[in-house]
Amino acid sequence: MNKKVFWILASTLIAIWQISFLYQFNYFREHLNLVLVFAILLVVISSFKNGLIFALFAGLVLDLYSPFNFGILTVALLTTTFGINILFRKLITQKSIYSLLIVIIVGTIVYNFIILSLVNVFYWLDWSFLTIAFSTHFLYQILGQILLHSLVIVVFWISIKSVKKQIKSKFLFSSNS
Repeated sequence: MNKKVFWILASTLIAIWQISFLYQFNYFREHLNLVLVFAILLVVISSFKNGLIFALFAGLVLDLYSPFNFGILTVALLTTTFGINILFRKLITQKSIYSLLIVIIVGTIVYNFIILSLVNVFYWLDWSFLTIAFSTHFLYQILGQILLHSLVIVVFWISIKSVKKQIKSKFLFSSNS
């Protein structure tokens, strides 16, 4: 299967799973954004191109079910993906759990402030009836997202390290026999 087709299908499935399943739980609806986490992971671990394709199609699917103007979530995801690519490729040189945590924290903050800015600009231009208040609730929501996204990243990092170690030991064991 072509890589682009794979990332398009993966982004669509993750976005639909986030919309249909995770939104049933109040805490996850406000604090867990799997699409953002996977887009950042793809930029950091795989490539910028894969992360960009993922962010584009997942953002379009999320925009279909968003109460905001169409395209706001896609623009926020794409802008965050560009920013994370610049941050990770130019400033952070070592791939470690700490650098991944810094990237996910910056990505979560940038993503939320882009949405806050775009929604309020559309509201001020009278193109939308929705607005987001910059309040303590908004800041607590970002803090909850940072904590939950960091937890997802740590679990992902540990599982990848464990799988790599198991695969490496099986190959080393089978080659010695």
